[in-house]
Amino acid sequence: MKDFSMTKEALLVQRKEAELREAKRRESHSRRMFETRMKCIIGGTFHSYFPQAYLFDQDDWCRIIKKVVDSEVFKAEVNVILKENRDLWDSIRAQENERLKKEKTKEKKVQVKNENLKQFHTRSKADNNDKSDDDESEPEDENGEESTEGYTPY
Repeated sequence: MKDFSMTKEALLVQRKEAELREAKRRESHSRRMFETRMKCIIGGTFHSYFPQAYLFDQDDWCRIIKKVVDSEVFKAEVNVILKENRDLWDSIRAQENERLKKEKTKEKKVQVKNENLKQFHTRSKADNNDKSDDDESEPEDENGEESTEGYTPY
């Protein structure tokens, strides 16, 4: 007779791992979608102020952006914007940290469940082996005699 409990446990562990992988995939997908939207917004905004943007290739853009980012006017404006939005950025960082904590606790819970399932399986398998050994012998009391307490014939 085959022991199907190990197979069921293995399937349960595999299912939980697949759910975790799917959650990570969905999260990375939503992050990539957000980044893509932001790139489109940035590109569209830049193009509205600089219509000739499509005339340049990547090397030209690297030169232009390096000059712009290195300028003092750019650095000063970025600092002003960051100071204005510091509360917003702090709340975004706090939300991200909270999300990461929840994700880590979920992963830990899945690991603990998997370990508990494995321990339960090994215990139940050992208990089944012990029960089959115990079925052959009669229960005994302290004196080593057969106990009839709690025994009803029919």
